Amino acid sequence: MNTSEIIKNNFIENIETNKGCIDKILPSIEKSVDKIIKMLETSGKLLSCGNGGSSGDAQHISSEFINRFEKERRELPAVSLNSDTATITSISNDYDYKYIFSKQINWSK
Repeated sequence: MNTSEIIKNNFIENIETNKGCIDKILPSIEKSVDKIIKMLETSGKLLSCGNGGSSGDAQHISSEFINRFEKERRELPAVSLNSDTATITSISNDYDYKYIFSKQINWSK
């Protein structure tokens, strides 16, 4: 199989996967979007996090909330919990890597 065929097959597989997911995941996506909208309407803030490539995704979605996405609009509050390397490394060093996100959002008095 040549490179062009591999790329074409990847596109076709992606299209088929997306078609197969529409009915299965649409209700979950809609429910999630409704929760995010409600959260923003009640002065909430989006907190995102990820590991590896998902870390980049978390930073990306937070920046889209804060900046603009597709059109000019007001800023939406968002924080990517994996953007502060000093905090991540201090928590993982003093406690354990498994606490790097939970310690950032545990604001108990």
